Amino acid sequence: MNHQDASATVLPNRLSRERTYYQNVHSLLLQLGGLHLVICTGFAVFTDTWLLVLLIAAPAWLIAWWVCRQYPLALVARLTMAVVFMVFTGVIIQQSGGDLEGHFSYFVMLAALVVYCDWRPLVMATVMILIHHLTFVMLQPLNLGFMVFNDNRPLWEHFFVHVAVGAVQTVVLIYAAHILHKLVIASFIVSDAALLIAAGNLDIKLDPAAVQNSEMLAAVQTMQAQLIVHRDHLNGLVEDRTQELEKAKQAAEAATRAKSLFLANMSHEIRTPMNAVIGLTYLVLKTELNAKQKDYLQKIKASAGSLLHIINDILDFSKIEAGMLNIEQLDFNLNAVLEQVASLSNVRAVEKGITLQIALNPNVPVLLIGDALRLGQILLNLVSNALKFTESGEVILSVNLGKQDEKNSELIFAVRDSGIGMTEQQQAHLFQFFSQADASTTRRFGGTGLGLAISKQLVEAMGGSIFVKSTPNVGSTFTFKIPLGLQMMQTTTNPPEPQNSPARDCLQGIRILLAEDNEINQMIAEELLNDVGIIVDIADNGSIACDKALSQTAHYDMILMDVQMPVMDGLEATQKIREAGVGLPIIAMTAHAMDEEKQRCLRVGMDDHVSKPIDPDAFYETLAKWVKSAAVSMAE
Repeated sequence: MNHQDASATVLPNRLSRERTYYQNVHSLLLQLGGLHLVICTGFAVFTDTWLLVLLIAAPAWLIAWWVCRQYPLALVARLTMAVVFMVFTGVIIQQSGGDLEGHFSYFVMLAALVVYCDWRPLVMATVMILIHHLTFVMLQPLNLGFMVFNDNRPLWEHFFVHVAVGAVQTVVLIYAAHILHKLVIASFIVSDAALLIAAGNLDIKLDPAAVQNSEMLAAVQTMQAQLIVHRDHLNGLVEDRTQELEKAKQAAEAATRAKSLFLANMSHEIRTPMNAVIGLTYLVLKTELNAKQKDYLQKIKASAGSLLHIINDILDFSKIEAGMLNIEQLDFNLNAVLEQVASLSNVRAVEKGITLQIALNPNVPVLLIGDALRLGQILLNLVSNALKFTESGEVILSVNLGKQDEKNSELIFAVRDSGIGMTEQQQAHLFQFFSQADASTTRRFGGTGLGLAISKQLVEAMGGSIFVKSTPNVGSTFTFKIPLGLQMMQTTTNPPEPQNSPARDCLQGIRILLAEDNEINQMIAEELLNDVGIIVDIADNGSIACDKALSQTAHYDMILMDVQMPVMDGLEATQKIREAGVGLPIIAMTAHAMDEEKQRCLRVGMDDHVSKPIDPDAFYETLAKWVKSAAVSMAE
């Protein structure tokens, strides 16, 4: 079936349609051939011509069946079917003794081949008829039993009459096959076009010359035109909606940026006076006070600490809400994290008379890869909560090993307390933002309801999970599992014990340049540094700090650099110091607590970051770390 003459439209499923069409036609003609085989068998019963059936008719049908099954699209299948059909007719004519009625089967079988829509099988069948007739006309006078005509008219007259009739029949049938071919191709084109239109390809073009049925063409084109109108309308709606969504997205992003900027600025503005309140309270508590004064100041310190904790929770909540929470993958020592949690939590435990224990399983690797800061934040949140809701007894932080392979290990952290406990209904809402067990809990113990929700978000961001088991008036156990990477070298140490004060001996006698413009912050920092034997030189802005750091006469072991200062800020000052080749440690000491601000400080060349309000213990630990690091570098 040659489709290229009918349409220039190339459709992807045309080959599949041709295969299906030919398979159906082959099946139909094989059934018709089977019917003629049955007729031949019936003749054999009365004429005793079984040899013709068994040696010619039956094998011919089997050959046609095999060829059509193996090569359904090939021309050889159609030509084979034409030859087999004429063989069946020749057998019937021989069995009928050359009766005229037998010759009608030629026309029937010839006409059946029209469904192939191909002139070549028709020509092949006609040639087979001529060969049969010519052969039998030549053999009939020999009285060998080969019959083609059974009347007394001259054989050659019969032959030429049949040739003429056969030629006319063949021409008519070829024309009929041509017409049928156009109709079939048109149906293919229209059907494929409908499928493509249904699939969304509305721009397909139909060739009127290929689609002979004008009504069918008009129907398809009308449907196509209507769909194009609907498509254009929908595209317009989608485009309008997309523009609206884009504007809404831009507005949301702008609002998020504005909120983040507002929170950063508010954090800075709140932390600056908070640094004065907490710092001065700390310094006053070191002086001689009567019991009442000391009690007042300790309450001020505790309240300021609670306020600072709330500020930190709000900042973390804003980061989570804005999708700006980043989890780092850095080397750290688990013992150091646990030691810091124990150090920060022990004061509260001692005040309440609660035993704080840390149980580190010896099988747990301690040299890990992950976000130590966030892990410490989760643990501190859980331990602080346990201490807050426990009036007596103990709080135990345990660490055990879960699954482990060559590169990663799953650690299981559990914080168990002997506190007030919770009901199942209270546990169901525990990890939601701004949610606590109940209103009475909020009134009695305080809190914003952010700590546990933030802890859950942090655990999940680190690829872990967290859950709680609790019994009212018995206690609660918070458990979380997180995967952490393993460093190449591992060691085991004893779990840290809670300590009241860090080692500060290495800070004695070092010289520090303090770049700070706020007089109160200068006073607090200077008092804290002098308290551990550090010699302090103060610069009121970044420009003065640069001059002093680059002076040939001055020698410093470290620089504490505020970020926001007049004349020259701390970022620009750090860049100039680094460009001059000065490599001493520079630590940012600023009220900016957002991660983005910390990263900005590190990018310009600062080595570390200390947030205001200053926590003296954490402050001294940071200074000691860089003093020891500088000493190791000099030794190497």
